[in-house]
Amino acid sequence: MKPLLQIAALAVAAFAIAYPARADVNETLRREPYAVSGSTEAEVRADINAKRRGNYDATARWHIRWRYVYRTLDTGCAFARVTTSLELTMVEPSLRSPDPVLQKSFDDYIARLRIHEDGHADLARATARRVNATLLPMKAATCFELGRLANDAAHAIVAEGNSEQAAYDARTDHGATQGARWPRNTVSTPPDRSQYQTPDMHPPAPSQD
Repeated sequence: MKPLLQIAALAVAAFAIAYPARADVNETLRREPYAVSGSTEAEVRADINAKRRGNYDATARWHIRWRYVYRTLDTGCAFARVTTSLELTMVEPSLRSPDPVLQKSFDDYIARLRIHEDGHADLARATARRVNATLLPMKAATCFELGRLANDAAHAIVAEGNSEQAAYDARTDHGATQGARWPRNTVSTPPDRSQYQTPDMHPPAPSQD
């Protein structure tokens, strides 16, 4: 599946400010289930394969934005405030079956799948926190230069974070080592695990609010 993550930097117009610098991370989490059906594990598996996006049952997507407010100094420019927004979207199958045995088997699978997806979310949260912690103390001779340096630093952090995401998928075999395989008695490993999202390396140019 083609990666869809976008990252963006938004610069807020500079102005002098007296109170101490602050950093914040704002997170939103949204789950997007897609309904599947079937009277047997094989039928449900076939319906998942038909309805999922790409080759994976579930996806974890994140969108990171950083905003900052300048403050002018006698010696140049710094940040009065840095705010990073993290938007997390989890897409996963959902089953409502009258068969309690089938439902339990499916629910057990989703629980294991979520363990893997939550690992991706935690890594994205750590990336967002690193963006804030890195940008907040930065200074430069001019606010224009500070904005350029901050954006370069943030993009580098996001790239590092996505390398960590790739390593996590390699380490867990996209969730298979965490039990995210269904049906459990499948002889060959089906492509039924989650896929992290890599960044769009051409985000929109910073804007002035």
